[in-house]
Amino acid sequence: MSYACRKPASICKVLPDLERLTTPEEIAGFADSEKRAIEQRISALGLNLRLARRRDIPAIQEFQAQRFAKSTLLEDGYVLYRTIRFGCAVVVENADGRIVGCNLCQSFDDADRTIWGVRNSADPSVSGANLAAEQARYTNLIGMLRGSCFRRGFFAPGNFGSASNLLNHVGVIAEALDHDVPGHEGPRFVLVLPLTPAGVQNNQIDIKKLLSFMEVHRAGHDFSTIAASDSQGLADMYANSPFRVAAFLKAGRGVAENTFFALPEDVLGLPAAQAW
Repeated sequence: MSYACRKPASICKVLPDLERLTTPEEIAGFADSEKRAIEQRISALGLNLRLARRRDIPAIQEFQAQRFAKSTLLEDGYVLYRTIRFGCAVVVENADGRIVGCNLCQSFDDADRTIWGVRNSADPSVSGANLAAEQARYTNLIGMLRGSCFRRGFFAPGNFGSASNLLNHVGVIAEALDHDVPGHEGPRFVLVLPLTPAGVQNNQIDIKKLLSFMEVHRAGHDFSTIAASDSQGLADMYANSPFRVAAFLKAGRGVAENTFFALPEDVLGLPAAQAW
């Protein structure tokens, strides 16, 4: 692993002590502790988070079919079997045992030991609980314990709920913009997050710090902003500039409309461009 994929501390919520957790024992202790904290927060909502099992396949299929267009559904029974058995799949149940959240990740034996976030969704009945972000953080910790170095995945730029959850609360960076993802219409951000204690914790955005950063730094040089509705401008930025999206500003939070905030690749410590 020769690249950092880190946002500056000047725009993030930072716990400095996490930067020093580097040994396998320290990393495992951190991941186990954070997993328990997430389980407790979800339990306090009257919900139960657990690893998915083979017998959950029909219920997961039904849950996903209610949330994604049929043309994008990937969860046939064999795909789910492989993901549950060899990847990482978690579900959240309500008091009646009904699935209200699900995060599916596949594991790969590439140089980065990548875990790829296939699906991350929550039922409208738990809206406001930040459940999607909690599920993503939980599977990140499982990946960390298994030796994965990075989490990757994608989402559509127009999915503002995912933009806020993933960019701000989980802490991912949009390292690329893919215009031709098979089975999906429209562009997708390709996301990356380093699976270290500091990587998963200290990449989360602090909106107040971010707005202060924008006040004292130069737009177009130190950072760039682009309206989330400007699809052509976003494509041009990824094709012709070094700026890459690192945060999402909701309309009314220092900006007039939903806006992506971007920083130069070298500031973010991104790897060399890849052919997505």
